[in-house]
Amino acid sequence: LYQPDEKTRLVGGDYDYYHYGCDGVNDQGWGCGYRSLQTIASYIVNNEKSSLSQVIPTIRHIQQMLVDINDKPNTFIDSKEWIGSFEICLCLDQLYGIPSKIIHVNDGEDLIKKVKTIYDHFNRVGSPIMMGGNIDSAAKTLIGMRINDKNIKQSQFLVVDPHFYGKADIQTLQREHWVSWRTIESFISESFYNFCLPQC
Repeated sequence: LYQPDEKTRLVGGDYDYYHYGCDGVNDQGWGCGYRSLQTIASYIVNNEKSSLSQVIPTIRHIQQMLVDINDKPNTFIDSKEWIGSFEICLCLDQLYGIPSKIIHVNDGEDLIKKVKTIYDHFNRVGSPIMMGGNIDSAAKTLIGMRINDKNIKQSQFLVVDPHFYGKADIQTLQREHWVSWRTIESFISESFYNFCLPQC
């Protein structure tokens, strides 16, 4: 993996990697957004970014929270319904008092236009980012970015993929690309994407 330099920015602190089944809950096929939220929450807790809570919410806790604030009906609890960047934004505000910016991009061309905004987030703020879309509906957590000024499409996100299932070790995660650098042009150009940028 790249080391930080004038073109590379990484998260500003420690985080824990949450992925399918990491706590004994089998959430394969639907839990990626929850795991991305838990990874972001671990960054907040590990780096003491909030004085309101030091709790990493469980999947059920997240579902209950969204029901309590009237974002979801009671049937959402114990369901296998997904969550996205908007729900993550609500949960971070409710649990930690931390606001987030939501960036919407319509397609691959629009994503290219937002590269410098996302790079600036890592440069100024430094928290992990949740990324999700429609055609590409798999939630991802971004923990860094490397910008390429000469060919912006070759700029890269450092992606932590919550879809891994099993016992995690860094060698396996890197070898199988569960943690990897991905170029902007590798994302689905027809998909819209939403980014949740916690302001902490």
